[in-house]
Amino acid sequence: MGKIILNNKQLSLDGSNVTTSIGLLEGSFAIMFTAGFSSYARWDNSGADWNLIYNFGAHNKQAITKIEAAFIESQMPTGFNIEASIDGTTYVNITDNVTISFPGDDTFGTLYENSSNTTFYQSFRINFTDFADSSTIIERLNVFANIDKHDYNVEFDDALLDLEGW
Repeated sequence: MGKIILNNKQLSLDGSNVTTSIGLLEGSFAIMFTAGFSSYARWDNSGADWNLIYNFGAHNKQAITKIEAAFIESQMPTGFNIEASIDGTTYVNITDNVTISFPGDDTFGTLYENSSNTTFYQSFRINFTDFADSSTIIERLNVFANIDKHDYNVEFDDALLDLEGW
C-alpha cells in the first residue's frame, strides 16, 4: 500500500531530441549517447554561456534521478546549473550553480543526482556557465530515471514464504 519506484534505469537517449543554443562544431548529438570515448561532440562557445536541452516528449516524461557526463579536461565546462520542465516550456532549477570536479578523461562525473525524485519531466536543460577553454567537448552523456511510479493497493502475505517449494 504505497508507491513502488524502480530506480536508476539508464535511459536510451536519441540525438534527434537534443537542441543547443549554439551550433555544433564537430561530431553529432547521437555520438554523446552511443559512441565510445574515442568520439565526441564539440561546440565553439567562445567563452559565452550556452545550454543543451534534451526533450523526452510530452508522452514520455521521465523522473530523472541522475545525469552524468564525460568531458575532455582541456575543453570542459567548469560551471553549470541544470533546469527541468514538466511541460517542455517552463523550467525550474534542480541544481544550484555547480562547479564540476573533473574525474579525468574518459571518466564519468555526476552532474545531478536525486535518487528519490518522483517528478516526471518532459525536458531538462544544462546551462553551461564557466569554461576551461573557448570550446566544449562532451564525450558521453548518460541520464538515469525512476521508471515506474504507481500507487499499488496490494498487501503481501508473508505466510506465502512458508509454502513448500519457495
